[in-house]
Amino acid sequence: MLEWLGSEGEKMRVAFTRVFRTRLRPFGSQSLQVGGFSDGRDGVQWNVAYDPRDGRQWVGVNLEGLQYDDWPVARLIERELRDMALPQVVQVHAPLRDVIVLWQRDYWQATARPEIDECDIPPTPEYRRRATQAVTLSGSGSQVEGEVSPHLMLRWMAPAFMEWEELFRKGKSVLPPVHEWANRRARKPVAF
Repeated sequence: MLEWLGSEGEKMRVAFTRVFRTRLRPFGSQSLQVGGFSDGRDGVQWNVAYDPRDGRQWVGVNLEGLQYDDWPVARLIERELRDMALPQVVQVHAPLRDVIVLWQRDYWQATARPEIDECDIPPTPEYRRRATQAVTLSGSGSQVEGEVSPHLMLRWMAPAFMEWEELFRKGKSVLPPVHEWANRRARKPVAF
C-alpha cells in the first residue's frame, strides 16, 4: 500500500486509521508522484495526500464524478448553480478561508486517470454521465479522446511539514463545514 512513498506512506496509513477511524483506500502512483488515502465512501469522501517532490501535505474533502447513486456530483453542481451556498459556508467559518477549492476534469483510461492539460473546468453545467472530449496527456502532449467527469476537491494544506496525525487532526477540525455542505448538496432527494 503506497510502498513507493517509503516510511511516509506507512506513517500516513497509521495516522489515517487513528484519526478517521474508518476503512481506507489508497490512491495515487509513483508516476504521478502524489499518493494518499481516502475513506473510500461512495459520494463525498475524506482524503489525505502527500507529494514527496516538494513535501506538500493536505487533508481534503473530495467528490468524484462517478455514477454512485445517480451522479451525486451532478446534484451538487445543479444545486449550486440554482442557489450558491458555498460562499456563505466559507463566510460563516473563518478557518475555511485557507481552504483551496479545485474543480477539475478527470480523464478516464480504464481504471487509471492520467494527468491532462485540460484538467481545470470553466463554470459550465454538467450532465448525469461522463462526457467524451479530446484531451492532452500531460508530459507527452499526446491528444486522445475519452471519457471525462468533474471532480471537486477542497483542500487544507499544511503550512509546513507536520507529523501525520497532527496534520490529519487539524484538517479534520477545519473541514467539517465543507464536508457537511458537500454531503447536503450531493444528497439524493427524499422520495415519498
